[in-house]
Amino acid sequence: MTFFRTSLVAAALALGALTPAAADDFDDVRKAVENYFEATEEGRPGLLRQTFLPSLEVQYVARDGSLGRITSEDYIGNIQPGKKASRKGHVISVDITGDAAVAKAEVVTDSRIYTDYLLLLKLEDGWRISNKIATFRAKTDG
Repeated sequence: MTFFRTSLVAAALALGALTPAAADDFDDVRKAVENYFEATEEGRPGLLRQTFLPSLEVQYVARDGSLGRITSEDYIGNIQPGKKASRKGHVISVDITGDAAVAKAEVVTDSRIYTDYLLLLKLEDGWRISNKIATFRAKTDG
C-alpha cells in the first residue's frame, strides 16, 4: 500500500498536479501568521486588515455546542489601536500545496491556550489568511 501511495504522489508531481512549496513560501506563510500575532498582541488593527482577507470568518464551537462565527470586521473591530494584549502566539506547523496553505498555531494568554487552524491563500499581494477555526483549553500551571 505504501508503494502504491508513494507511486501516486510521484506521478502527481511528475504531472504537475501537486507543486512542492518553495522555501520562500514557507517563510512568507509564517510571516503572515506572525503578522496576525503581532497585530493582536500589539493592538494593530491596520496590520490585521492587511493580513486577513475581508471575507475571513472565525469559527468555533460555542458553549452550547453550536457553531460560533465572527466576521473579519467584527474580529478586527475588537482590536483597540495601541492596546497591548497579554497573549503570545507561535506557529506549530505549516502545510502548503501550490497557492493554498494551512497553519496550525497556538496562542497563549493568561488563562487560556488557543489552538488556531489558519487557512491561507497566495494572491497577487502575497499570502493572506482567508479563514480561521479556533478552540481553547484552560491554562494550567505546571
